[in-house]
Amino acid sequence: MDFKVVDKKQETYSACKVCLTRPTRNAKPFIGLLLGFCLCSLISNTAAQTVLQAYIDSALKNNHSLKVYQLQAKALEEKIKPSQIIDDPMIYGGIMNLPTNLSFSEDMMTMKQIGIQQNFSVRRKYNLRRAIAQKEFEMSSYEVKAQQLSLTKEVKQQYYELYAQNKSIETAKSSIHIMESYLDITKTRYSSGQGPQQDIFKAELQIIQMKNELLKLQNERESRIATFNSLLARNQVDSVIVPTKIIFHTIHWTLQSLTNTAQTNNPILLLAKKSLSKDSTAYLLTKTTKTPDFNAGVWYGQRQANMPDGTKARDMIGLSFGLTLPIYAKQKQSPLIHASAIDIQKEQAQLAKTKNELELQIHHAFIEANNNERLINLYEKQLIPLATESLQTGMIGYQQNKIDFMALIDGFISLYNHRLQHDQAIANYLKTLAELEMLTGQNLIEE
Repeated sequence: MDFKVVDKKQETYSACKVCLTRPTRNAKPFIGLLLGFCLCSLISNTAAQTVLQAYIDSALKNNHSLKVYQLQAKALEEKIKPSQIIDDPMIYGGIMNLPTNLSFSEDMMTMKQIGIQQNFSVRRKYNLRRAIAQKEFEMSSYEVKAQQLSLTKEVKQQYYELYAQNKSIETAKSSIHIMESYLDITKTRYSSGQGPQQDIFKAELQIIQMKNELLKLQNERESRIATFNSLLARNQVDSVIVPTKIIFHTIHWTLQSLTNTAQTNNPILLLAKKSLSKDSTAYLLTKTTKTPDFNAGVWYGQRQANMPDGTKARDMIGLSFGLTLPIYAKQKQSPLIHASAIDIQKEQAQLAKTKNELELQIHHAFIEANNNERLINLYEKQLIPLATESLQTGMIGYQQNKIDFMALIDGFISLYNHRLQHDQAIANYLKTLAELEMLTGQNLIEE
């Protein structure tokens, strides 16, 4: 089954049609309100994506948490070359065969000695060490990529929540204006003896409640702006540019295609594969512990004693060579090799677990995206039009004294809630796409 983002036309708040029945003296503000809604449609998806991409680029450049992973990867990269270099040589010095009277000339075997010694192994060990260091760096690079995708997802989701928050504030403000027009109508009807004063109180109470809701929405937006700016390592009170409208372009992805893309691009899965490869190489390196290591050295000895014929004894030089004998391999090396083999089995299980979790996350996000798309269609094609028609009918009925003011308010609140839920459904849909983009490592929104 395909899921897609379908082009949607932003509707003007339908209750404005009711407002046009107000007296002429109050029509000008509502014409301005209607014009404001029309201007919202001038913001294109390309502009929205351009602004959002600029924020993402800023986050990827400045986010402190991401820098931690980047510096860690850089440090591991620096360790690759040294991993294949042999150990530093050791210089040593000493005195040999010194009598207890501390005389350097009494015994010909007494000498001052200086030497140099080098430990080394077979080339295969150094190659395997380099391979492990290289794989550790690549694993760290995948961690950086995973953090970049996660940060991009967070920026997008916060941005889309800000979009929904702004739309909710916009809807709340317009609803307050409309409710104020209802208040004028109730006052006019009361002054002409056609309506009770109780309707005025109900309208005023509803306006107060909606203003409180607007204040709550504005406070939530400020908090969300601070969170958004923290992702970009900016001042928390910096302003954020959010378009008043986002137009969606159609895209087609199947669940299987998303899963296949994730198998190739998801850095967490690639990290698990690389970790398995690293442990396999570590297993080969552990097996080489049964291969002897070597040691070679050369020394020079200075003598001060004289030969029996009275001539000075000659200085001496020497060579040394040694190797380790893994005679305790059964008690030492073999258990380590077995432990390394167990590590491989553990990484194989971890890889299978990662694959399963990734497929499950994609499945959940895919279902949620489809559900949100259906919700958007439901609100735009059924709930909002029906609520609008019901409100218009209710206004006519109220003016003809066929329904009371409370029934009219119920219809208005129903439309108001549908508008809020519609905007949130759009944000949720885009947030789900951002989640899928993180899981697949693929940009799903075509510009």
